[in-house]
Amino acid sequence: MNQGTQRVVKLLLVACCVMSVMSCADENTVEKSFGSTEEAAVFGTAFHLSDVQTLPNIPLTNSVVLAVPHNVWLTWGPSLVSISSDNLRRLQRRWDSQLMPLDGVTTAVIDEKGRYKMEIETGEYVFCLADTNSSLNDAPKLPNVLVGCTEKLTIATLPYALDLRFGELGVHHIEKP
Repeated sequence: MNQGTQRVVKLLLVACCVMSVMSCADENTVEKSFGSTEEAAVFGTAFHLSDVQTLPNIPLTNSVVLAVPHNVWLTWGPSLVSISSDNLRRLQRRWDSQLMPLDGVTTAVIDEKGRYKMEIETGEYVFCLADTNSSLNDAPKLPNVLVGCTEKLTIATLPYALDLRFGELGVHHIEKP
């Protein structure tokens, strides 16, 4: 490789690194710019994890976050209650309002920057991500396909920051102090 080609390759590598750092910085500051924690009991971001290191994570804009109280979760059937944590993270299930009613479940639309917020009480919840099969401008935002859930989480104090990530290994959560 001649010096000119080496210089171009180095510049491209530096540009990719800078873009990667900038996308991480943007993602980490999303919750701070979304509004104060006093505005919502639970708030955070929901992103699809990129499996390519140089590409940023993508906001889950066609999705909703569901906060399912654990007592409601138990009524959704033994097949969901007894599922392992790994399988729960990767749970792919078409929404069935007869088997999984939304009574008592709080839903929050994920905005174009991957942010969501919701009002819930303290208690035990399973948080799920569901595809709505609609765009941000469509209404209503009802779940169409469950794409994965967290294990049971205990929300003891509010406000509560909870980021959700969906990737090859399913849904993972990041609790922030």
